[in-house]
Amino acid sequence: MALRWEGATTPEEAIAQLVELNSPERCASAFSTAVQLVEAAISDRARFGTIKAGAKTIRSRILDLSGGALFFESAGFRATEEAHVLDKSLDEAELRRRVGLIKRASARAEAVLSAVVGVGDRNAVSYTHLRAHETSLHLV
Repeated sequence: MALRWEGATTPEEAIAQLVELNSPERCASAFSTAVQLVEAAISDRARFGTIKAGAKTIRSRILDLSGGALFFESAGFRATEEAHVLDKSLDEAELRRRVGLIKRASARAEAVLSAVVGVGDRNAVSYTHLRAHETSLHLV
């Protein structure tokens, strides 16, 4: 399945890939972390626009997920050998647009998780099955 998404080129496609390939809980954590990082960088690029490549929180919450690196890049951070650096070509308006996309995807993942938990059996309906009934426009 990963090959299907290899060519994801937009933030919307990267979010869709992350959602399809990971559990709602892991996606919610990735979304929350990315939003916090991008919002901090918007407020002060000099201070928060660079994150050390070895940051354990980023690795465990985002980069270790299937599609996580592409998602983090779509949030605005580019990987170098030493750090993840906020893309200087992205202006504040574009960064805020991407934060909005992530927030909407996060709300959607939380709603699906709540619905599945509300059924009482988390294995009764797979998250992927639920996602199959939606279009990419519903993701963001």
